[in-house]
Amino acid sequence: MRFRIFLLYLLIFGCSKDSIPDPSPVKLLTPTNGNNCESAIPVNLIESKVNFSWVKSENTDKYELVVKNSSQNKIYTEELDGSDIENNIQNIYYNLVLLTSETYTWHVLSKSISSPVSTQSDVWQFYLEGNIEPDYIPQPSNLNYPENESTLSLEESDLIKFSWSSK
Repeated sequence: MRFRIFLLYLLIFGCSKDSIPDPSPVKLLTPTNGNNCESAIPVNLIESKVNFSWVKSENTDKYELVVKNSSQNKIYTEELDGSDIENNIQNIYYNLVLLTSETYTWHVLSKSISSPVSTQSDVWQFYLEGNIEPDYIPQPSNLNYPENESTLSLEESDLIKFSWSSK
């Protein structure tokens, strides 16, 4: 009788499938969170090539890079599988050409052919600087007239003329 119970126990618990581990989230490297992405390589007057990099994750066969232009709500996605990834490297690198003078968010999805689950990394944000011209507004400017925090009267005219200088 004990032998039959042992066989029944073996059949029930001995034939269960091994659990499939879900892919781990990647650790993002570049562009760093809050970065103004000065390392981007200009392609033309309105676009630059941005290098995205992250640390490989466990139990992952492919990655999906997701980059979103915050102002235009345009989403760029690139899926990288085993043919795009060298097995002997620890970090993954991918270049993407993006519009300059825009704010972007990005993250990476880790995927496995053995698991239906995909795991998302942290979401980071960066600003891709454009070509800075000498009279580009974000340059600091100094108020020449009227003096800062001065009080003016509108009795003489309905207009106040401001003057400022910038480097």
